[in-house]
Amino acid sequence: MDEKLFNALMETAAPLIETDAWSRSLIYGEPGVGKTVLACDFGEDVIQVDSASGWVSLKNHPDIMKKVTRSQYKGLSQLDAMSEALIEGKLKCDTLVLDEASSMAVLDLDVVLKANTLKHADKDPDVPTQPDYGANTERFRRTMSRILSVPCHVVLLAHVREDEDKRSKRMYTRPAFTPKMRGSIIKECHLVGHMTANEIGSEGEEVEYMRRLQVHPTASITAKTRIGGLPTVVNSPNLNTIYADWLKGIAEEETSNEILPDLDGPVSESEPEYDESISLGSE
Repeated sequence: MDEKLFNALMETAAPLIETDAWSRSLIYGEPGVGKTVLACDFGEDVIQVDSASGWVSLKNHPDIMKKVTRSQYKGLSQLDAMSEALIEGKLKCDTLVLDEASSMAVLDLDVVLKANTLKHADKDPDVPTQPDYGANTERFRRTMSRILSVPCHVVLLAHVREDEDKRSKRMYTRPAFTPKMRGSIIKECHLVGHMTANEIGSEGEEVEYMRRLQVHPTASITAKTRIGGLPTVVNSPNLNTIYADWLKGIAEEETSNEILPDLDGPVSESEPEYDESISLGSE
């Protein structure tokens, strides 16, 4: 073997125990359940790429706000440049939050649709077609692949999407990406959680909520964990706590991600029929 090639190969090898552990998470749910606060409380030096006004909720949490640098989302080229700067060490943080990645995918679909409309005079500028979705999926997949390779924790936030199986009328709850885009992102994540906030009582006029993060999949809810020792649902979730033992290399053995029965119903073997034209719909 060529000596230079061999040396280059050996430079990529290192004992796993000495390798930095950087987590990749996808948290999805309805607006207002606390996704931004959960994500931006992870670590001590956070960059939040904000596609809307997620920073507003952080104003209620001054301790979290102090450790967050906000960057207004401008497009996929911005994310590509940011990932390159993080990989090269020109930009440093311990946590990168995309708030919300599903909205960024929708905005990029608009970019693709506009470009394709300029190329084809007879194209409806308001109705994306399959080629538009295909280009959008590939563009976003490439950018997310770069983002998920940076040397820091990455937390992707997403809207929730509910699909109805036309045969069984059963509802399926998933992150609001197109099926191909969703599958590609989930494959690269260590943790995929569906976040909810349920009212549990009130004291006078103040309402109390219980925030819950489902991290094991059930028949109708998409979730995933490669982190050992987590229950199906984590109450009052905190990513620092969830990842604590895993980052130290002392987490329990990873449990199976076999689909469990729904928490409130029977297992269904059928899958919903997808309509690509609405898969990227916003909240």
